[in-house]
Amino acid sequence: MNAILEHFQHLGLSLVHGIETYPSLPSTNAFARTRIAAGCAPGTVIRARQQTAGRGRQGRHWLGHKGSLTFSTIWPLQWRIPEALPLVIGVGAAAALARWVPDIRVKWPNDLWVGDRKVAGMLGETFLATDERWLIFGMGINVNGHFPLQEEGNQAASLAECCGTELPLETVFLHVLQHMDSILTQYGAGQGSLQKDLERWGNFLHRLVEVRGSQERFCGRAVGVRSDGALLVETGQGITAVHAGDVSLRPATFP
Repeated sequence: MNAILEHFQHLGLSLVHGIETYPSLPSTNAFARTRIAAGCAPGTVIRARQQTAGRGRQGRHWLGHKGSLTFSTIWPLQWRIPEALPLVIGVGAAAALARWVPDIRVKWPNDLWVGDRKVAGMLGETFLATDERWLIFGMGINVNGHFPLQEEGNQAASLAECCGTELPLETVFLHVLQHMDSILTQYGAGQGSLQKDLERWGNFLHRLVEVRGSQERFCGRAVGVRSDGALLVETGQGITAVHAGDVSLRPATFP
């Protein structure tokens, strides 16, 4: 097992209470399960300076290196965790990273893009331990360097490639945590508007999109997002509510 390098208990945040940093882990989400079983505190962040077997949605691999930020946060599900968590955290992360890359946007349901290139992904999973269900929420951000991406129709980029200079990993990390904590506190108190925030930070509303599922594909115009994260797509047959699940979204005509 990798040794803990850092453990900060007092960050002055409401929902993030400590950071454990490891030199290398196969998957921060997978390791978070062992920390839950060992009795770690709610709000613990598990960070790997290098992640060797990260996972995304639909079994995809997340390729990272020392220019990445890869971390997972642990919360018990009885906390007031907002619906549509990936989108909510995506809005917070986009607002944080816009300090360096103003054009960063949230792509439904759980990515961050700059233009037509992916710079970050998120994955939430639940885990049952001692009759209590926990949420493990992982995030991988391409900060510095080059990142190949093995996904059909997607290209990857780092923040540094987008803004033309390398960024301080620690500063970016803490800035994202602060914005993530702030937006979760806001939405947990019932004060957030997902539709309004995604009008500002999303890259898909009022655009033509292609919805790809295991059984069908169709195109339409993304017209809204419900509080549970379902995407409302208007076609010639009316408006369809699309849930993330095993469905993915592709741009038909993004500028």
